[in-house]
Amino acid sequence: MLLLRSPLRIAGLLLLAAQLLAQYSVSAGSAAEKGQVTLLFYDRDGLPLSPSQVRHLSNNGPVDRNNDFLVDPLTLRVIAAKPLKISDSNFTFEVTDVPVAFAFNWPTEPQGYSLILLDNGGTGYSSPALVNFTYQAAKDVKSRLDAALAARPDYQPSQKFRAAYDEAAGHISVADASPNQSLKGREGQLALDRLAVAYDALLSEHGLAFARAAHVDSPPWLGLTVDRTAHYRKTLDLAASLTQPYGWIRIVFDDGKGPSDYAELIRYAKDKGLKVMGEPVDSFYDKRYTRARYRQRFIDFITAFPEVDAWEVGNEVNGGWLSPEIPSKIADAVREVRRLAPGKLAVLTLFWQLNTETARTSMFTWIDANLPAQVRRDIDVVFVSLYQEQAPMGVFFDRMMLALRSEFPAQKIGLGELGYWIPGQQFWWAHSKEDPNGAGKRGTASQYYHAALDYSGSVGGGFWWTYIQDFPGDPTLQSILRDLRDSLLNAGSGP
Repeated sequence: MLLLRSPLRIAGLLLLAAQLLAQYSVSAGSAAEKGQVTLLFYDRDGLPLSPSQVRHLSNNGPVDRNNDFLVDPLTLRVIAAKPLKISDSNFTFEVTDVPVAFAFNWPTEPQGYSLILLDNGGTGYSSPALVNFTYQAAKDVKSRLDAALAARPDYQPSQKFRAAYDEAAGHISVADASPNQSLKGREGQLALDRLAVAYDALLSEHGLAFARAAHVDSPPWLGLTVDRTAHYRKTLDLAASLTQPYGWIRIVFDDGKGPSDYAELIRYAKDKGLKVMGEPVDSFYDKRYTRARYRQRFIDFITAFPEVDAWEVGNEVNGGWLSPEIPSKIADAVREVRRLAPGKLAVLTLFWQLNTETARTSMFTWIDANLPAQVRRDIDVVFVSLYQEQAPMGVFFDRMMLALRSEFPAQKIGLGELGYWIPGQQFWWAHSKEDPNGAGKRGTASQYYHAALDYSGSVGGGFWWTYIQDFPGDPTLQSILRDLRDSLLNAGSGP
């Protein structure tokens, strides 16, 4: 993360004066005349940030990743994309009588980037206001964290959680007691840093406890992705040793290959006791398939492999790179699963993004527009594909999973694809700024394999995308799954 220190102090102090002036003009009525919410931004030193500095921080450098959106504070569906404007050296957005929440990516230390939803304590914004971003964000996140704690009365907080939570509360208390916007911004950022640590600790720690308690009625899934057939015995031997008796393998059937290319791999996976989820069409290849070819590919694979336990009828379906026919393709594939594989699971995987592409592809907006009631009823499991470097999550994970649960109350939920680090990318997004490709990757795996279990109806999942590349040579990654599996087994009963 870019820390704005002494080289920018003079400019920062000048900007501070401008923002203080803006504060008084807003309170005097200028915002009321324009119907605006005005946002003030500060760094950890309490120095004001200019719009260009704010963009640099939120985008993690690149200028083409602007991620400011307005969403419905209840449904999380998009109301406006890219609403920010510059006025008097500050960012503003227009408001009407329809309440809106402001979605924006923002860094914390050491956890990395989070999606922040500035929602004014849950009510949203529908009238002019002057808002100190990090201060209000800290209050909103803490409010959500307190609700999460109340919903988990059996949680036994660790020292890590207690320390981070108490420090965050202390920073917010200092900010509450001061009229100084610079101090509020500084303390708000420091509170956000600690709230991110506390929220992650709560979900990962309670996720394991929750899964162990629910384990008899609903065995968890510990999933890994296999996207090649070479050396499949070693690949599956390791997977089984890390995950059994909860192991699932998601097999990506590559474009240009048919059922005969995977017969031995699937047979061996079943011999090892692994459950298999088949993915006939990966999102990357979707546009190569007409609707008719998409349907036929499912027919071919389902017919060839009656032993497969689940079929992924659509992968990362709200991604902007897929064809506009994907809703119809999903409906066709679901029908074929129901017709040809009764009793087997139909799985749909969404791509996590709320504010990082377009309004149309924002996850909850896309769900509402493209999944009719009949298709929803015929889907058994709804997964989310999560990559922090493409669409940060962080403190928003709890809210996303609860919203997903609400959207699909009759389905199982979880994570259907998980990973970290795009080859060649040199940006820090999560868990380790110093070693993103090692410690950052391990932190991501540890956090979300555990946290995904912490919800009613969640199977967990994970399905680490680059399992074949990452796990064989990384004992720490292996231990994350092995230790989770062992802790689940120690609940005292089998799967």
